[in-house]
Amino acid sequence: MTPSPQWRYLGLAHGSYALFETSAGLVLLDRRAAHERVWFERLQEQFREGSVPSQRLLLPVPVELDPIASVLLLDKLAFLNAHGFEIVEFGRNFFRIESVPVWMEPGDAEPFLRDVLGALREGRMQEREVNLAREELARLASAKAVRLPAVVSESEMRALLAQLLATRAPLTSPAGKPTYIELHHGELARRFQK
Repeated sequence: MTPSPQWRYLGLAHGSYALFETSAGLVLLDRRAAHERVWFERLQEQFREGSVPSQRLLLPVPVELDPIASVLLLDKLAFLNAHGFEIVEFGRNFFRIESVPVWMEPGDAEPFLRDVLGALREGRMQEREVNLAREELARLASAKAVRLPAVVSESEMRALLAQLLATRAPLTSPAGKPTYIELHHGELARRFQK
């Protein structure tokens, strides 16, 4: 499936789904899932290249952790610092988040760090599997990075669709949810008993 000039953008349904008319039928695009896929692959590329731009926080975010989480974080500080974060130890079981990647809202810094620590506890970010750790970091990050505007233009939706279809896995979000569904004319006729 590739977007073409014959595709006609019809609008948004329930604020979450973009509806397109195609020569084959209709396409419903899940905006959030599509954005997550695009961000996921963009972040994976940045992580692979080691070119993650970061922003220094005006007010560092203090974080208190339990002793086990502190040990996990200390073990992964270099990894996180290489991926756009600057986290410094501030005392026993206390840390400060001083910089975050530019795609992250400062208010999301602590919840994101806790999500990363949860992934570490569950063994989803193994030290020996750097690529898997980067993939998990990108998966967590893409969910946090997506901010959907309430109003979008046709050109913005066509751009999102083009970006999605340029990814390596356009059919699903990083979590495995479908990014779009296509209803062919035959399916519509069958449903309407024609």
